[in-house]
Amino acid sequence: MSQVLESSLEQLIVPSDAPLVKVRMLARQRGDPGASVYEYRIRRTDGDVRTVQASSVAITHKGEPAVLAVLRDITERKHAEAALRRAHEELQRGVQERTVELSKAIEILQEQIAERHKAEEHLRKSQEQLHALSIRLLSMLEEERARIARETHDELGQALTALKIALAWIRQRLPADQ
Repeated sequence: MSQVLESSLEQLIVPSDAPLVKVRMLARQRGDPGASVYEYRIRRTDGDVRTVQASSVAITHKGEPAVLAVLRDITERKHAEAALRRAHEELQRGVQERTVELSKAIEILQEQIAERHKAEEHLRKSQEQLHALSIRLLSMLEEERARIARETHDELGQALTALKIALAWIRQRLPADQ
């Protein structure tokens, strides 16, 4: 700030900020109740641009209206605020990107769940059909066994009856001593 003391303030103000500073200083000299604290940029003699916060009050100096201004270098605070803003924006972008990724993942998972439900329903129906088919097959097998048993019983009964008749006929024809 020693460079500010060695130069006139008007020479140090960044040209694009000069009209704002002039308007506020003139208003303060007139006693208008404008903002008493404001910020602007100054260029040091080494070319470095610094942001300052000016606190000003109207005074009378040697019988003339004047403005007493206290300047405070807030460049580092401004840099920190800008870095914080950038970090916040980057975080917001990251959150948005992650939200998009998660939305896509949720959509994929929902599709997979729907497909799984379809597959489970198909499997359930297949199992029901297999169960019904098994019951029908067992029933048919039992019916076939019963039919074979009846047929075998009937054929064996007929064969035994024929054999019995044949034996009886043979016995009748054989002499009594044999």
